[in-house]
Amino acid sequence: MFFIFPTYALDKYKDIRNVEIQIPSGEKFLTKLAITDQEKTKGLSGTKKEQFATNHALLFFYKESSEKSFWMPDTFMNLDIIFLDKNFTILKIEKNMHAHPGRKNLSQIPRTPPIFSRHVMEIRSDSPLANKLNIGMKLKVISSYSLLQIESKIPRPK
Repeated sequence: MFFIFPTYALDKYKDIRNVEIQIPSGEKFLTKLAITDQEKTKGLSGTKKEQFATNHALLFFYKESSEKSFWMPDTFMNLDIIFLDKNFTILKIEKNMHAHPGRKNLSQIPRTPPIFSRHVMEIRSDSPLANKLNIGMKLKVISSYSLLQIESKIPRPK
């Protein structure tokens, strides 16, 4: 069973939501796209470790590059947060961002510094693939749709 954002019959993004992200070694992350503002706000909040395998990733898919900062409210596992450019080249990796179950003590919730990027990917810090990722590495998106087709199906932010 794949994690969060179940695919509903009425999900207008169901045909583009699941992709694979391949690293240069050929190994892959089963990846779900966070497309809507609601999904991007939720991220992995509330997701239990057993719902998010070490070969899973959540990709926050954006249509434009901008400064992005992520935080860890209501998380149950440590995460690596990978900032990517429009070509899926790794710009920055925030390693081992500590879990913070709940939303108490907001000032103590781990946050990344702002990073100028297009997309952001979250993976479990204890993933065997996590240590194989490096800044400058180009990742490949495997889907039945091209990146341009995926992007064309997503409305521009307001």
